Amino acid sequence: MKKIFSIISFPFVWAYRFVNDAIYSLKVVIHSKRKPKGRLEARKNKEKVYDLIFYSCFLAIPFAMFILTNIIINGNAIVMAFEKMEDGKTVFAGLENFKQIFINFRIDGNYMFMLKNSLLIYLFTTVFNSFIPILFSYYVYKKLFGYRVFKVMLFIPTILSSIITVSIFTMLSNEVIPDLWMELFGKTLHPLLVNPNTTFPTILTYTLWMGFGGGLLTQLAAMNTVDPSVSESAQLEGVGFFQELWYIVLPACYQILMLGFITGAGSIFTNSLNLYAFFGNGAPSTASNFGYFFQIRTLDGEYAEYFYLSAWGVFTTIIATALTLSLRWLFNRFGPSEDSRENKKKV
Repeated sequence: MKKIFSIISFPFVWAYRFVNDAIYSLKVVIHSKRKPKGRLEARKNKEKVYDLIFYSCFLAIPFAMFILTNIIINGNAIVMAFEKMEDGKTVFAGLENFKQIFINFRIDGNYMFMLKNSLLIYLFTTVFNSFIPILFSYYVYKKLFGYRVFKVMLFIPTILSSIITVSIFTMLSNEVIPDLWMELFGKTLHPLLVNPNTTFPTILTYTLWMGFGGGLLTQLAAMNTVDPSVSESAQLEGVGFFQELWYIVLPACYQILMLGFITGAGSIFTNSLNLYAFFGNGAPSTASNFGYFFQIRTLDGEYAEYFYLSAWGVFTTIIATALTLSLRWLFNRFGPSEDSRENKKKV
């Protein structure tokens, strides 16, 4: 416990020393200002004091948020991972909460099912939300017919409230599409979000729809880094529409694609697929995943259960960190190097 206390108290000691040194530096500046100096030098010292006060006030809010969210809250969660509730008191539990995680994976079949869904969500949101928007971004990049309409229509869902987009998508899935199916094919189609067999694919489609806007902006920004003279030279040499995309534009988007795969690894255990916005606490079991499952347990669970949830958070953080570093190494090891990408841009 002493080691844990020393680790938690270290940021506060460091913060105290930082503030104390800043106050001391301010006092030195003020004291030096009192010495008889020229008017110009006194004005410079006064401006330095004002700048120091401004920077201190400017950094106070993010520094306070860092202390609150990253040190106090996360530090408390790490400590709770090694504790448990016993006879109404908090006692040290060692690795008992972490052992319970492996026990649940062995005896509870829902954990493996949720792991499968969480991995499918990761693959879907990273692969489809990374590669499919490339075609739309390339269409806008080439400024083809109606590209401004595509840009606006694909970006609108990202600026609307999630309540609005969820309501629109629910109406389309449960009312519009079944009615349209009946008129076109004369067959009954159950509401897509109500039917357990179609709930999970339908929610994945909603995620793809909502991811178009962000993917469009980032990939279009990467495509605009390509020198226009390179594209013009390629067209004069007879390079086609898709050849230009493959050999010239995609290398410029490689860093964005790599970043999407790497950062997406951290969301395997946290992405709830917006199930709470659609169903509240009553999402179908076929769409259950780790993000939604532990979100519900956090909202509806008792205080005694938070110790296990804290251990789960520490456990998944370790797994996500290892997976993120591994993906980063793989992309840097087997992907195109910076020199090769620069050469492709110059060819």
